[in-house]
Amino acid sequence: MLIAKVLPNFYLIQGNIATATADVIVNAANVQLSYGSGVCGSIFMGAGKERLKASCQELAPIQTGQAVVTPGFNLSAKYIIHAVGPRYIDGTHNERALLIQAYKSALEQFLTNCGDAKSIVFPVLSAGIYGYPKQEAIEIAIDVLMDWCKVRYEREHEIEVALALYDHLTVEMSKTYLTKKDLINTADSNYEAKLVRFVQAQEKWYEIATQEILDGEKITHWIWFIFPQLQGIGQSSKSFFYGLSDLSEAKSYLNHTILGSALIEISEKLLAIEGRSANQIMGKIDALKLQSCMTLFDMVNEGYSVFRAVLEKYYNGERCDKTIELALHARQL
Repeated sequence: MLIAKVLPNFYLIQGNIATATADVIVNAANVQLSYGSGVCGSIFMGAGKERLKASCQELAPIQTGQAVVTPGFNLSAKYIIHAVGPRYIDGTHNERALLIQAYKSALEQFLTNCGDAKSIVFPVLSAGIYGYPKQEAIEIAIDVLMDWCKVRYEREHEIEVALALYDHLTVEMSKTYLTKKDLINTADSNYEAKLVRFVQAQEKWYEIATQEILDGEKITHWIWFIFPQLQGIGQSSKSFFYGLSDLSEAKSYLNHTILGSALIEISEKLLAIEGRSANQIMGKIDALKLQSCMTLFDMVNEGYSVFRAVLEKYYNGERCDKTIELALHARQL
């Protein structure tokens, strides 16, 4: 999924790098080039663990900051560049320089040893089990890749570089950094900052909520940050913290790259349930909150929506009167 087009030849995307569409993908490797967890494990499994393992053994070991190339095997990518970022100790052991060098080494390998490849996708190196502070690791990745892309674009327009962001929090950190550098325009910048609270909450709870919906019964407590409502619907501190201030913030939520699509996705899963009422799925109180959420987002959505479909299926098309009343008294679109 495209997150931002920073330069004509540099993009931020979200998703599993092992399934990215590119000529070359970069593996967050260890010095032994052995099978690991996270990005590394995903790439090994996608490529074919044994074949990639045998190829890597012929090249190992390499040093931190270096990179080497193997075939992509079963991946759609033609090549895999294995780049070794540093383990973070305390920031005083040359970690920053080694991390920058890892990106530069990978880019050099891309130009010299990847044939006629025209596209490459990077993960955020060292930000996982290697412990590099995530915000700084993201900023280094963006700065190094962006500087390289500027130079390459002056020489040729064909090469494209993407930075793959694995989770919601990384996406938000990246967008915040790009906004500070005036590299992307955020019309709803005030709301963008406020909506981070939902991204952080959903990082832990979205998959749990989705599974409970698929099972047809809500068990745990996630209603406020999975199906948001306006402030004033509830009286608890959680309802105030996660309550949306007005229709404009609801519109910004729906337009949000991560949150909007997640809300639509889980609402569609609700529609797929057969033979159960809203009360049976959500519980009596949270069924009312769901009706409020669907009412709110149907109000800010243009045309027929999944939110209206949920209202029709579970509530005979009836909207939440209190939500409409609160919206009329709040700041309008």
